[in-house]
Amino acid sequence: MYPNPSTFSINEITFSISSSDILFDLSMEEISRGQTVDRMTRLATHLIEQRSFYPLFPSASKANVEWTRWTDFQIPLMPDILIVPSEHKPMVKV
Repeated sequence: MYPNPSTFSINEITFSISSSDILFDLSMEEISRGQTVDRMTRLATHLIEQRSFYPLFPSASKANVEWTRWTDFQIPLMPDILIVPSEHKPMVKV
């Protein structure tokens, strides 16, 4: 049993998982023009580069985010596998 969100390792593979639909929330707020990287990769990259499970402040109106515990949203180390749900089409990227 792990908290939500969580980062853990199994057999030297690091997983980061969360149940919040941050990709959808980011897509509603992101402004981009002339980008060569596909949209979903770019949205997931925000999480990795900012090392945060929820790199959006203030949070979307439907998101239940307790900002007094913002340190719990930090991704402590670079994950090998990032798992997050989304209303967008499913994807897998390297």
